[in-house]
Amino acid sequence: KKFGETWRLDDQEVILYAHICLLECPKHAKDVPETLRLISLMTQQARNQGKDLITMAEMDISSGERIQEVDRIVKHALENKLLEVYYQPIYTPDKNAYISAEALLRLHDPQKGFISPAEFIPIAEHNGMIIRIGQFVLNEVCKMLKETEALNYGIEYVEVNLSIVECIQSDLAENVIRTLERHHILPKKINLEITETAESLSGMIHENIARLSEAGFSFSLDDFGTGYSNLMRTFELPISIIKLDKSLIAPATKSARAYNALGDIVRMNKEMGYECVVEGVETTEESIMVQQMGCEHIQGFFYAKPMTKREFLQFLNEKNTAYTNGKGR
Repeated sequence: KKFGETWRLDDQEVILYAHICLLECPKHAKDVPETLRLISLMTQQARNQGKDLITMAEMDISSGERIQEVDRIVKHALENKLLEVYYQPIYTPDKNAYISAEALLRLHDPQKGFISPAEFIPIAEHNGMIIRIGQFVLNEVCKMLKETEALNYGIEYVEVNLSIVECIQSDLAENVIRTLERHHILPKKINLEITETAESLSGMIHENIARLSEAGFSFSLDDFGTGYSNLMRTFELPISIIKLDKSLIAPATKSARAYNALGDIVRMNKEMGYECVVEGVETTEESIMVQQMGCEHIQGFFYAKPMTKREFLQFLNEKNTAYTNGKGR
């Protein structure tokens, strides 16, 4: 109970977290090394599930071992430069061109193969490695913009995700600004994505957003429609783009109610002055539907899959012909 309360140290308020792991010896562990291994697994699972107390009866040992394995893989990838940034082009119908792209992280381990971001990103957020990962992604995007012809090929900005953990770091704004200055990239060339969950936080995240916005960065709200948004709080943030979650799209082609709901969401955001990016478009029917609704930007496998830097530049060279032929610069 005490750990659930705020502690005061001089003029600072501190929240401490504790997880109680209940296991029996020698029933569950016969020696100290095995006991410590189980405690480590139990603590990880308790943290992931938001539990204060966890027992062996609740444990999924294989899942816990997988988490630890992925944890080791991510650390190894960071130390040995095995992470790679992919780019998914985003289509803008009004310009009949791809003027933006989302930077996406990929991890291919030499022994275990492809590790999904959906699996390793939450683990990296829990153990703090997401901060180094975020710095790596931003640095790679800046290098790409500086060292390639992407800007001359029509790219106006690249979307870079910010995790919740990054958003609450007191030095976030300073680090982001310094990275762009080092590569001589203007802030308007980077759009920073925050999730609906992140925007519901207060305090440091709002300070960071305000400072970065003043420096010239634009922001988008990702995963809109997944159930977290406080609309009034969202409207107070300096967000220019709303990204509609892919879970809204497919149902709208099958249900009149879902179709009307999606149309209302698009219309509301446009009336509030936001641009809409619709994610997860995979069919001709979905593409036609969202264009008729007036979505400014479309992202999904129907138009382009995530691709390596080399593939991305080749894609722009072939698709953005108005720019590559010198007409759109």
